[in-house]
Amino acid sequence: ADSVPQETSDALSTLGASSIIFVNINGVSSASVSGATEYTTMQDVVNAIKSDPHSENYITITSLATGEGYFAPAAMMAAYHGSPVLNIGEAQTGYEALDRIATWEEYSGDYYHGSLSLGHMPKMSEPFDLMGAIKDFIQDQSLPGPGFDLDKRWYTEAHNSIYNNITAKYGLDLDGKEVYLFVSPRDTDIRDPVCRAMTGNLSYAGQIPLETAALSSDLICRDILYPAIIYANPGRDVTTTQLMNFPDGRAWTMNNGQSAPAYSSRAMKESFSSHGRFYEGHVIFENWLERMNEGVSINYYSGHGTGGSGVSFQYRNVAEEFPYVELTHEKLKDFTWWDAWRGYMYDDKQTKSPRWGGFTWYNAKEPNLYDIVHFKWLDQLLENLHSEWDMFMSCTTAAHLGPIIYLEHGTAFYYGNAGTGLSPQEDLLDDQWMHDMLVNGMSAGEAFSNYVWLHQRDYTTGDPTAMYGGSSLQVTNQQLMFGDPTMTCYSPEWTEPTPITP
Repeated sequence: ADSVPQETSDALSTLGASSIIFVNINGVSSASVSGATEYTTMQDVVNAIKSDPHSENYITITSLATGEGYFAPAAMMAAYHGSPVLNIGEAQTGYEALDRIATWEEYSGDYYHGSLSLGHMPKMSEPFDLMGAIKDFIQDQSLPGPGFDLDKRWYTEAHNSIYNNITAKYGLDLDGKEVYLFVSPRDTDIRDPVCRAMTGNLSYAGQIPLETAALSSDLICRDILYPAIIYANPGRDVTTTQLMNFPDGRAWTMNNGQSAPAYSSRAMKESFSSHGRFYEGHVIFENWLERMNEGVSINYYSGHGTGGSGVSFQYRNVAEEFPYVELTHEKLKDFTWWDAWRGYMYDDKQTKSPRWGGFTWYNAKEPNLYDIVHFKWLDQLLENLHSEWDMFMSCTTAAHLGPIIYLEHGTAFYYGNAGTGLSPQEDLLDDQWMHDMLVNGMSAGEAFSNYVWLHQRDYTTGDPTAMYGGSSLQVTNQQLMFGDPTMTCYSPEWTEPTPITP
């Protein structure tokens, strides 16, 4: 525009605005705004924002590719944290690398033929040197491993492109870990492996993955207002779990060479009971559903991902719910099973009870067949989830429709795995970081990022211990966080805010 529209001038005059900022990047407008501070470069904008003492070490990134206005909800979160809003288009190679990662995983998992499972990129157990590989081929015709460590190359490319072309370019690498929030549809624009690429010892990331600007605004408003609106949740002092599969007592060796046992059911019960929380676990669907609709502050699922299509539960009565099941003990077919705080091997050679403990595992086929509830039914039966948190330890669930359904029903924060889980590794990881989150009061992103290097590759540092450690080479996890990763989970010890009287 060559001039300020009269309507704008009239509005500024009516409001009595005296401190006006005119963002005119690259001088796209020749208009002259009287008395305004004019910024003509993005660096000017960033410098002005970061000069405010309340500005946080937070980087908000969106995409202009869709043309559907995701800048607006991104700006809300950016304003809350004192962050600039930056364009992923400045990190073109990183954007393309994320798309390659997602496409590889979908095709190699046979996604396009109806399977919801995702594939995994190849890894190598030592650094790959291209010139050395060429020399080896010339001398003795030996070839490197397949893929030339595609996992490391593409994830590192995604991280480095975003870091170099946005974070470092604008001087946003400050003391401590950077926090990234990506606001754009995950399936059609900024692909969700970005959370994995940007989370480690140097930074952590979340995403607003929803498919419209309006839905994105809903989630961002919930997250900004969470410390207040959680008090509208009638069950906020209650926590719940669906502990179906857990490897109690089995150990895992982390990248630092230390082994630790995973006592997941008791560890989760302890964390979910901390600070005055009332823990009420369930494994029967109807009881869990009632609890969810009454309200909880946080829900955790540990079980099979059921191909990304739903959630598993303990049958209430096999004869009534799925009479085709062939039980180990047919006399127990018409038996009303117990709801409990954790699952149990109801169809084992020796029938177990919830008190049994130890390794517990439901299966996709007999014995110990689980009851599956498809997400389409959850979408119909779940009501207002009142800004609760939903956490999933299951294969591929986070890659598909599950998290979107929970978020659309009012969840404030979602955590889950878009890759393949590995037991007891992922159980131990969740035990560790959720203890820090719920017991020690750390934010979700900070708590989780502290443990990444011990279990899997850290693309933020490229540290060889994490890149080639024994745990990393076995793990195909791809944990995602949907929502603001700086959030801390509600505790009954919080003080309810007092409304401001106008």
